[in-house]
Amino acid sequence: AGADAEPPAVAVHAANRMLVAWEGYDGANNRIEYSVGSDVIDPIHVTGGDVEIRDSWLHDNDHYEQDPLWNGTPSHRDSLQIEAGNDITVVGNRMEGAHNAAIQITQNTSKAALGNVRISGNYFNNGGCTVNIARTPAPIGGFSVTDNTFGPDRVFGGCGILAPDMNTPQQSGNVWEA
Repeated sequence: AGADAEPPAVAVHAANRMLVAWEGYDGANNRIEYSVGSDVIDPIHVTGGDVEIRDSWLHDNDHYEQDPLWNGTPSHRDSLQIEAGNDITVVGNRMEGAHNAAIQITQNTSKAALGNVRISGNYFNNGGCTVNIARTPAPIGGFSVTDNTFGPDRVFGGCGILAPDMNTPQQSGNVWEA
C-alpha cells in the first residue's frame, strides 16, 4: 500500500461468547468506522497515533465482579481508552454503558506522547465522569472536545468532563442533557 492509502476499517465485538473477551480493538494506525463494540470490557484501546474512530456504537460493556485482569477486583470499564499517540479523531459515535468512563485518556509513558486529539459530534452517556482525562507527563497539545451531546446518566452528577488544568481541552458547542 502507498503512503496515502487509507487504513483498514476494523470491527469490534466479542465473536465467541464462550471465550472471555476483555478487550476489543487495541492498537494504532487504523480507522474504526461503523463498528458496534459490545460484550467486552473495553471495546477500544488506542495505543498509538493515526487513529480515527467514526460513526460507531460502543455499548453494553461487560462487567466482572472478580476480574482476573484487575487482581480479582471489579472490572474497570471504559468504552474508549486512549493511552498514547498523535492525530486521534473520535467523531460521530455513540458511547454508552461504561461504568468508569465513555472516554478515558491516560499517558502510557512507554508509548508515544499524546497530541492532536479531536473529540467531536458524539453522543456520550454513563461513566463516573463521562470523559475522564488523567494528569500526563506533558500537556496534551491540540486537544479539543466540541459539539458533543452528554447524556444525563453518570455516577457523579454534573461530571461530564474531568480534567486537570494541564489537560483541559478546548471546548465549544457541547450540550448537556438534564
